[in-house]
Parts: sequence; C-alpha cells; structure tokens
Amino acid sequence: MVKTRTTLDKSIKKRRPGGGNKPKDQLDRFIPKLWYWIVKSRCDWSDSDLNIAFIPDKDGNPRDRTNRTRTFEGIRKRGVAPSSAKKKHHSRDFDLVESVDAHPFFRGTARVMSSPFWRLLKEAPGDTSASIRLVDECLAHFALERVSAWEALILLVGCERTDPVEKRHGLKEGDVSAFEVLMQRATSTLLIDLDLLCLFGAMYREACLSFLPAEAELLGHYFEITLQQFCDQKFPPEILDWLADIARNRVLYGKRDYFPPTGGVDVVSEIWKGKSLVIRPCARGTTVETP
Repeated sequence: MVKTRTTLDKSIKKRRPGGGNKPKDQLDRFIPKLWYWIVKSRCDWSDSDLNIAFIPDKDGNPRDRTNRTRTFEGIRKRGVAPSSAKKKHHSRDFDLVESVDAHPFFRGTARVMSSPFWRLLKEAPGDTSASIRLVDECLAHFALERVSAWEALILLVGCERTDPVEKRHGLKEGDVSAFEVLMQRATSTLLIDLDLLCLFGAMYREACLSFLPAEAELLGHYFEITLQQFCDQKFPPEILDWLADIARNRVLYGKRDYFPPTGGVDVVSEIWKGKSLVIRPCARGTTVETP
C-alpha cells in the first residue's frame, strides 16, 4: 500500500517528550506541581510508591517495581497535568486526581486542581462581575452567605453592643471596625487553603472596584496573612516563593499577566526603584517628562 504524503507526515510525527497534557503556560505547569507537593505532604512515599499505588499498567493490572512508570516524576519535574475528568491522557483513561483523592491519606487533594483560586489569578482584575461570581462561589463552598444592605446595617450596629470598641482585637489595636469583627466571626474557623485565599482575594477585588477603601484594605491584609499561612508548609522554597509572588502581583497589585522572573527578584531593590505617592513642586526650570 502506498502511503500518501499526509499519511507519511502523520506516521513520522514524533510524540511530545513526556506525553501527558500539554500545559499552556507557567501557571498551568505550576498547578500540577502544587498538587503533587500537597499529596506528598500527606505521606513519606516516593514517586515510585505513588506510581505503584495509583498507576495501573495498560491492562489495568497493578504495577510493581519491574514495570514502573514515571508519571509522578513528570508531574513533579515538568508540571505534566495528571489525568482527570476534564483532562484526558493519551495513555490513561482513568481519573488520576480522583483516584488519589479517594485514598484515605489524600482526601481533599483533588480540590487543589479545581479550586477557583486559579481562576482568580487568570481573570481580569477589573472585571467586577467575575469577582462577584468568585465571591459567591466561595461563600457557597464555605456555607456562608451575603446579607442584604438592611441586614448588614443591623449586624454592624449590633456589633457596638456585643463587641464594644475597647474590647475588640484585630489587625490594628484600637481601630477595629465592626466589619472586621463580622469577618472574624464568619471566617476564623475556616481551613487555610486555596479556596479561602480565593474568597479573600475576590472580596478584595470587589471592594476595590466598589470604591470601599477601608474594606479593601482589611481584605487585602486578610489575603496576605492567609497567603503567608498557606505558604508555611514544608514544600520546596521555589514552589512557595513562586506561589506567593504570582498571587501578590496578580491579586493585590492587579498585574494580570505577571509571572515571577526565572532568576528570582530582589524585593528590596524593586521597592526602592518603585514610585511613591508623595508629591512636591518641580524645581524651577525642570522639564517634566510625560509618559
């Protein structure tokens, strides 16, 4: 049989090294890596142990160390997306994320891959509707709800009676608002995870876009504190630093397309090179450069 040129082209086309689902950018490669390290934080298993436990062979039979695969190594090193209900794999027709999540050691890890936090990082900072949708999604996840403007007024006034100003404790001693008291009541017992980061980050954006500076300042602090607490885990420093850097820049600073520099960044130098909001009259004869 004579092969056509199209057939020949297809037959000699090499498969991408490593296989798996091709990530779109650095963030898409980072998400599986974070999932990997959160899974690893629950056990002392090696990559080989994880492969044997969760990756059957092509016939669906359990593997041993003689016919091992390097699936988890690929996730750890290259950020290869694990197969899931949404992302199929060329050689695996099962949901690896859910298979891992079903194990007693790793329950809840699937949420890392599907958390709305990743959408918070990707969506336009100035999109009010998107921020509101994310807030509502997170509230539903945590079994919380918004109250009407009238109910909010009643709750805020009620704080004056139940939580006198002189007895309040918050981020700024002696300057704790009723809004902060209510936020503490609603969120103080919630688990520190990506979903809580998304809640504070999306609420921060909504407050900024709604011209509520006091609320935005508080929510920004909550986001930063929660980010620091989340990063206080025994993961490789490069994983934690990358997450903290992209989260701060995309959420707090509104840099939608920001990616951490590959060579690291001198934070102190960047701060002093930046511009402040302090102003003064120009010296006489000085030419002011316009952007």
